[in-house]
Parts: sequence; C-alpha cells; structure tokens
Amino acid sequence: MIRSSLIVFFLFVYGLSGALAQSDFSAGLLAGFAATQVNGDAISGFHKIGLNGGAYVQFGLGEKLDGRIEIAYIGKGSRRLVNQDSADRRRWGYTLDYLEVPLLINYSLHKVCLQGGLYGSVLLSGSYFEDGADFPIPNPQMRPFDIGLVAGASYDLTERFFLSGRLTTSAISIRPPPDPGNQTYAFDGGMSNIVIQFMLGLRITS
Repeated sequence: MIRSSLIVFFLFVYGLSGALAQSDFSAGLLAGFAATQVNGDAISGFHKIGLNGGAYVQFGLGEKLDGRIEIAYIGKGSRRLVNQDSADRRRWGYTLDYLEVPLLINYSLHKVCLQGGLYGSVLLSGSYFEDGADFPIPNPQMRPFDIGLVAGASYDLTERFFLSGRLTTSAISIRPPPDPGNQTYAFDGGMSNIVIQFMLGLRITS
C-alpha cells in the first residue's frame, strides 16, 4: 500500500509538467506539521504531532478565484498525556498515516488567500500504542479511507514562499461503532479525525 501510494505521488508531481504547459496553471510544494486528535477516543486535545508534505497544482477560475488539487502525506492520530493527579499513568493513543488529496477553492485578497473545500484520503497504516509499544488496532478496524472538510488561509511571505494554516475534520466516521449489544466503549458513536495544519509553501511556477 505504501509503495503504490508513493508511486502515485511521484507520478502526480511528474505529471504537473504537462499541466503547466497551460498559462493559467501553477504548481508548488508544501511541508509542515499537524496537531491532531481523534474525536471519540476518550482523549481530548491536539497532543499528537505529525508531519505532512506534498505537492499541488493550481488553476485559475476567475479574477480572484483559483482551484487547487493537492496530494500529500499526513500523519494523524491522538495521544494521551499523563495526568499526574490520576492513578492511570498510561501513555496511549493512535498513529494513523494517510495519503490525502484535498480539493480546494482559493479566494485571493492581495497577500492573503482564503481556502475551503473537501479532502479524500487513503489509510496507509494504523496502529494503537501504549507506553512505547505499538499494537494492531483491535476490532472494529479503522476504515481504509477518510472524507472530510477543509477550511484555512495562507499568507504570502515573498513571491515564491507562503505560510498556510488550515483546519480539517472528518465528515464520516473513520472507525465504526461496535455491534449493537456489545459493551459500551468510548468510541460507540464512531471516531473522526480533527487536524490543525501549519505549512510552508514554495511556488515552483506561477
């Protein structure tokens, strides 16, 4: 799965050259980190830090409107911080690695750009960790995909470099609830990803 996803990524980057033959297309690279949590896992707070990076192609839709397609790796999940006042001193959480494709509409306001759209992602790997050890996620398993909403903004530092921040949230459950009649768990209503991303962008062409 990971090898095939990397092949797709590099084919996407290589294929940008054909799209850029059109004058209203541009492309670039993105890299940064994400503060993440999983809603419904009984852990609150954006305590899990993951890396993210990828490439994008952008095309004009109007005077101030652009469409953008990205493809990127992003690390998501959750992490429980130890509460010194609690008898439960376990460190546990989830590690979820995705290949993600956001589809965005950008609205430009001079150096500021507002963004909104949807994303679809494929789960590359997932695990449960506790006190430094990794384990397979017990049933019910994580769904092999995620679909969600994106909202964010970017700010131009120079003609080529920009900073970007965004909030993404799952629109569907990434882990289904247990079968009815089972013991009640913290994830009975299903789980969903909530992510805050911070990235540095580089325009390769404009």
